[in-house]
Amino acid sequence: MVSVVIPTYNHEALIVRTLESVFAQTFTDYEVIVVNDGSPDRTTEIVHPFIASKRIRYIEQANAGQAAARNRGITEAHGKFIALLDDDDLWPPDSLQRRVETLQQSPDAPLAYGGVMLIDGTDAPINEDERKRLGIEVPTSGPAGDVYAAFAKRNYILSPGQTLLRRALLTEPTFDASIWGCDDYDLYLRLAERGEFIFVDGAPVLRYRFHAGNASRDFARMHLSEMKVFAAHLRRHRESGIQRYTDAIAEGMRGRRWNLAKYWLRRSLIELREGNLNAARSSGRTLYRLWRIGS
Repeated sequence: MVSVVIPTYNHEALIVRTLESVFAQTFTDYEVIVVNDGSPDRTTEIVHPFIASKRIRYIEQANAGQAAARNRGITEAHGKFIALLDDDDLWPPDSLQRRVETLQQSPDAPLAYGGVMLIDGTDAPINEDERKRLGIEVPTSGPAGDVYAAFAKRNYILSPGQTLLRRALLTEPTFDASIWGCDDYDLYLRLAERGEFIFVDGAPVLRYRFHAGNASRDFARMHLSEMKVFAAHLRRHRESGIQRYTDAIAEGMRGRRWNLAKYWLRRSLIELREGNLNAARSSGRTLYRLWRIGS
């Protein structure tokens, strides 16, 4: 029923805990595909017992990035649904079951997603005060139904590990590997044009690990990629002539550009005040590049 796709890179200390959270699922009609994206560490050795016991299908490729690894796993998948899980995150035991049951009740929906809990390196939850200190915004719920206008303003899904995708409605390649860090947001916008999203109420379906190695902590690169997603979708909808999508993405792009501009201006001024001239210049360059994309 479900193909679980886990791209992995350089997380030998965490991948086993991730796999164990999959094997602990109450829903059991799944296959697990692990795609090693050219890890320089001991990942292959660490997961060898799972390979030998045929609990996972294991693919190795030269390093091409997380999006390319996800695409490779989806290409190899046999399931009706695709569940993505990053190699440092965890699923609660009922996560797959709740998402599968929800998506089965809406046969035309391309995607079901649920909430997320942040955890640290020891699997302990990160409380609200710590989230504020780290500057992490975590949506407590998300829109359902026709979500395009809502998602055009912001991405309500912190990680693909919160989602379950209907394989029949995915195109190839599923993720655009040229959009670093925001290839998932690009996918959600495209899927929102295909049908209604379903939100899984109740407890979080993902435990998202926040640590120094998170790719999403490269904020400048992430923010630039986000604006490139807006610009690409705006250009596509202007060409297609679908006015409601054009209006929604244009409004979302304006709002997000202003918010990011204020963030990078404030950051640049703080760095100037603290005498960090190189950091201030770098923030200023990011601000300039943000303003140029799609202008």
